[in-house]
Amino acid sequence: MLKTKIGNLLGLNRLLVTLVISSLIFLFSFQRGVAQKSSDSLSYLENVKKQYSILISDNQMKFGQSGFWLYDLKNKKLLIQNQADKAFAPASTLKLLSTITAMEVLGGDFQFFTLFGYSGKLNEGILDGDIVIKGSGDPSLASSFLEKPATIKDIAKQVAKSIKAKGINTIYGKVIIDNSLYSSFLLPDGYTVGDIGNNYGTSIYGLNLADNMLTVTFEPGKIGGFAKIKKIEPEGAKINLTTQVKYAQKGSGDNTNCYAFPLEENVLLKGTIPEGDKSFKVRIACPNPMLLFGYHIQQALIREGIEIGNDYEVSQFTIGFQTIDSLKSVSLIELANTCNLYSLNHYAEGLLLAAANKASGAKDLTEAINWELNYWKEKKLDLSGSRLFDGSGLSPNNGITVEVMGSLLQFLSQSIYGNKVINGLPTLGSSGTLTDAAEKSKLNNRIKAKTGSIGGVYNFAGFVLDAECKEPQYAFVLFNNRFVGSGATFKKKCGKLLSELATLP
Repeated sequence: MLKTKIGNLLGLNRLLVTLVISSLIFLFSFQRGVAQKSSDSLSYLENVKKQYSILISDNQMKFGQSGFWLYDLKNKKLLIQNQADKAFAPASTLKLLSTITAMEVLGGDFQFFTLFGYSGKLNEGILDGDIVIKGSGDPSLASSFLEKPATIKDIAKQVAKSIKAKGINTIYGKVIIDNSLYSSFLLPDGYTVGDIGNNYGTSIYGLNLADNMLTVTFEPGKIGGFAKIKKIEPEGAKINLTTQVKYAQKGSGDNTNCYAFPLEENVLLKGTIPEGDKSFKVRIACPNPMLLFGYHIQQALIREGIEIGNDYEVSQFTIGFQTIDSLKSVSLIELANTCNLYSLNHYAEGLLLAAANKASGAKDLTEAINWELNYWKEKKLDLSGSRLFDGSGLSPNNGITVEVMGSLLQFLSQSIYGNKVINGLPTLGSSGTLTDAAEKSKLNNRIKAKTGSIGGVYNFAGFVLDAECKEPQYAFVLFNNRFVGSGATFKKKCGKLLSELATLP
C-alpha cells in the first residue's frame, strides 16, 4: 500500500515537472516569436524610413519641403512623423475632405434630381408657357467619367420624350434653364487666371453639363504654322473662340492654355500642339453650360415633332412650374469615388456645395468653406489652422497640415462609408491617378491613395490594406511641396516609397 502511494506521488511529481518544462518551452518559443515578429516589423519600418530618406535627399527636393505621417490603425500607434505639424499645399488630396464631408451630410445613397416641367397653361396639347429645367447642382449630368455615361443628346431626348408623353405638341414659349440654386457661377477665389479657362478649372453652376467642358479639334498641320480648328464639341456652344495655337515638334503634347470667364462668349486659346498627320484634341472650359443645355433641349423637342420657337435662355431667378419628371444621378458614393479616382475638380466643388447648401443654405463657395470648417470643428477635427480656398485643391494658396490630413484618414477608416470610399481610391500601379506611379503587382494592390499635384507639388494620402486587401491596416500621408523638374519623374520616385509601404506586415 505504502509503495503504491509513493509510486503515485512520484508519478504525479514527474507529471508536474513535465508540465512546467513544457510551459517554459512554450513561453520561451512564444516570446521568441513575438520578438521575431517585432524585429521583423522594425526591419520593415526601417526600410520605409530609408526609402523616405532617399526621396527627400533627392536633387528634385533640394529646395523643397516634405511631410510624412504613418499610422498603425489596428494598434492605434503613430509609427513615423516628419513635419506633421507644418501646413502644406494639399493639392487634390483635399478632395478627400470634400467627398467625406458630402457623404457625412448627405449620405452615401444620396442622388441629385434635376427636375423639369412646364409653366403657364396647357390646353389640348398646346402649352401657352415655357419648358423649365431646374438645376440641382449635379456635377455629373452627361459626364463622360461615369461608368455608364449618357451623352447630352441622350439626356435631351429623354426630356423631350417625357414632355411629348405629357401630351404637349406645341409650345408658345421657350426653354428656360433655372440656374437659381447657387450664385450665377461659382469660381473659387483661389483659382489662378491661367486655370479658369481650362477644362480642369471650370466654374460650377446650378446646372452643370458634360463636365462643363468643350473639346476643340484641330486639323493636322506642319511645325511653325497656325493650327486650324476643325470642330468644337458639343455643338451649340455660344462662344467666339480666338486661337493663337501653333504646331510644334511631334510628341510635344498639349501645351495650350485657355483664357475665358464664366458666362462670357469671348475665349482665347494659345500655345502649341504637336504637328502630325492626325487631328489633335484640346479640352477647354465651357463658359455657359446652361445655354448649351437649352439649345440641346430645344433641338430634341423639334426632333420629337413638338413645335417650339428658337428661343432658350437662362434665369437666375426661381421659376415656378409643374413637374413632369426628373433626371436622376447615380449615388453619391459612386460620384465620390469617381471624383477621387480621376481627380475631378468640378465634382469636388459640386459635392462640397451640395452638402453646404443642404446643411446651411450656402449659395457660394466662400459660405460653403466657412460652414465646412465649423462642421468638422464640431466633430473634433479642428481645421481652423488651415487655409482653404476651394474644395478641389487646385488653388496653390490652400494650406493644411499633414497631421490634420492624417486625422481625416483615421476618421474615414472608422466611418460607415469608409471601406466603400477606400476601395474606390486609386490603386498603386493599377488604376486612376496612381497607375503610372509604380509597376502593377499583387503587393502594390495593398496601396489605395488619393494623389494631389499642382505646380511643384506631389502629394499622397491613403491607406495600406491588409494582406487580403480587405481592410485598411495603416494610414499614411506624404506631402511634397516645391520639388523641381519633371513631375512624372518625381511621381515615380514617390512610387518607390509607396511600394515600400506595401511591404509592411
